[in-house]
Amino acid sequence: MTQMDRGLVNSAFFLLPFALLGARALQSGGIYILGILAPLLLLHRRARAGAARFPWTRVGFLLAAAYALFPLNNIILWLRQPKEIDSSILSSNLSSAVLVSGVMMLLIGVLDKRPIISPNDSSGAKTTLMESFHKGVVWASLLFGLYLLVQFFSGFDFFSQYAFREDRRFLNGTYRVTGFTSHPVTMAGVSLAFFAYYGTLAAKNRDTRAFLVSGAHLVFILMTGCRSPALTAGAIGMLLPLFAGSEFSRKQRLAWGFAVLAASVMLGFHLGIWERFKELPMQLETTGLADARIVFWKVHWAMFLDSPWLGQGAYWMDQAIRLDYYEKLGFGDFPRKYNSHNLFLEILSTVGIVGALCLFILGFLLVRGIKEYLNQHSSRELKLAFSCFSVAFFANLLHGLTENTYFDAPIAYVYIGFLWVLTWAGVAERLDSR
Repeated sequence: MTQMDRGLVNSAFFLLPFALLGARALQSGGIYILGILAPLLLLHRRARAGAARFPWTRVGFLLAAAYALFPLNNIILWLRQPKEIDSSILSSNLSSAVLVSGVMMLLIGVLDKRPIISPNDSSGAKTTLMESFHKGVVWASLLFGLYLLVQFFSGFDFFSQYAFREDRRFLNGTYRVTGFTSHPVTMAGVSLAFFAYYGTLAAKNRDTRAFLVSGAHLVFILMTGCRSPALTAGAIGMLLPLFAGSEFSRKQRLAWGFAVLAASVMLGFHLGIWERFKELPMQLETTGLADARIVFWKVHWAMFLDSPWLGQGAYWMDQAIRLDYYEKLGFGDFPRKYNSHNLFLEILSTVGIVGALCLFILGFLLVRGIKEYLNQHSSRELKLAFSCFSVAFFANLLHGLTENTYFDAPIAYVYIGFLWVLTWAGVAERLDSR
């Protein structure tokens, strides 16, 4: 790769974190332009003959299949009982970035049959793409944190029709932050991904910079006032030394766990999140429910039991079935007739046991394919990046017990961005190894 090409790709990877922490349009544009198009033009066309190739076709097919599972389920249910439909029957619960990424990888895999000889690289020190991405995350997190401080103390929300959100105000006068998303829970899910990724990197590499990034995003999570992400972050934080393996002694692991717990408790008191936990008994006394999610879970569990194999279908749930079940179960006057707020229950009630098994198999094959490629052809840096990605993915799976995390586009965009970074970093590494 020429020095100019490397500089351009490094710049794209440096800027990508700014997009991932931005608004949804910025996230999607950043992934498509900085995460896919720029590296495709500057890296892939110079893949040398004989270099180990990323399993583009396999990964692309699995991503596209996961996206297509939901519209396919809708169509199967329609064929069983034909009704009037519209084009939204082809929509999916997963973000369109999953489909676009899958299609792009399929195209690369199909067209990438003729080996191309790369020109010689310019001499000089090389900065890895992962390093450029990490630097971008540091600066993006810093600017993001400054904006969150403004939100936290003033309630200002640039994208809201209500400039100051009094409905998201803590008793201490500060506000629940949303970042550039529409809801604190979504923002917490985004920061949870960065917290888990860089917390794992800090634990495995004893990387001070990664530790600071992870700590910053832990603070961001607590500033949202969201209980489940805060508990998830605390659990992940205390378990991070376990992910580091033998690099930590038993005493160091215990000290780390207690330090994370103590820091979370102290920050929680100062940032107002403990007020949110105090609301639970008050809600139980006034409404008979500790949390509205109990109603969501009852409704969607009933939907699953009535159609356990194929589910109710995402399209049909949005048409009227979900509302019908709220009425049927006696929750017609309930003010919030929302989705399940549980990723696993949402999957079961939407596509049933068959669909859930298909998603599990697709996910397993995806992880195995990428892991096999990295084990055979990649450096410790990329293998470490995959470990960090895995822990980050697990973090929002755990958070998925109370939210539809991976069906929330801003959260999904972050992981798609991580995946493309990992992919192109592997391609660049092979170019540099010749």
